[in-house]
Amino acid sequence: ILVLLLAGIVGTITAVVLASQASANIAGVKSFSGLSRNHVTTPVTYPQTPPVGGDHAPVWLNCGVYTAPVANENAVHAMEHGAV
Repeated sequence: ILVLLLAGIVGTITAVVLASQASANIAGVKSFSGLSRNHVTTPVTYPQTPPVGGDHAPVWLNCGVYTAPVANENAVHAMEHGAV
């Protein structure tokens, strides 16, 4: 069990390092830093379309397919939780 646990830890670290190196080599990939993470109940004007982060609604979106546009503030909250 200890060997399997150690192999899992090493595998995870390797995957994270390789993924970060791979994205650094893709042309056009952009990084954004210093984005706020506050919950707000007012509309937010985002500098990018689609937004990449920042203040957002306190309620996230359920993952799924939407037939109409969704509020950016809810979508940003869903991204905070790992949804794409």
